[in-house]
Amino acid sequence: NRFTWNFRRASLPAVDKVFLFGSHDGSRVAPGDYTLRLSLENEQVATDVKILANPNIDASENDYKEQQVFLQEIEGMITEIHESVNQMRSAKKQLKAYAKLLENNDKADSLVAKGKSLLKRIDTWEEYLIQPKQKTFQDVINYNNQLNAELTYLKDFADTADPIITKGARERLSDLKKDWSVYQKERDDIITTEMGAYNELFSSLKIPALIMD
Repeated sequence: NRFTWNFRRASLPAVDKVFLFGSHDGSRVAPGDYTLRLSLENEQVATDVKILANPNIDASENDYKEQQVFLQEIEGMITEIHESVNQMRSAKKQLKAYAKLLENNDKADSLVAKGKSLLKRIDTWEEYLIQPKQKTFQDVINYNNQLNAELTYLKDFADTADPIITKGARERLSDLKKDWSVYQKERDDIITTEMGAYNELFSSLKIPALIMD
């Protein structure tokens, strides 16, 4: 058997059952020295390789370094967005489960109401980051791309054989970073304030972890 490396980093995490207009593939690495490892159970083989720069492209070593920094910054943002959405969706699933279990418990009316408010805030936050209504590449006509797709497009735009990052690409990343910083703060506020208040109320009501209908 033969195994071929495509010169890319590991794939980026996805949001379950959400279509992304773009690729989850990791970006290509720069020319340089690398160690390839192939593992199977307890066995591992390794070999050293050297990726050479394309001689037809007029670019310096610093150009490649800047491209790598640019790409890895974008990938870090996409990863954080998708992981944050997945965590919030896990929290939403728990909130909905408790809401169903406690719907006939008068003692827990305030908790159920707070849970509904929290769900609404999470949904509002999420809708700026991903577009769950897109099911195929044609759906972008009807449903706008959100922040994760905008970052993915920029990653794919910059992930080319020519490493020189354009001024426009740098300015676009700066804009997207500002957008993400707003939603980062909102995420943190939801977790520390809203979820914190929900947990405190839940604890004060002394609701058992296992509830029998």
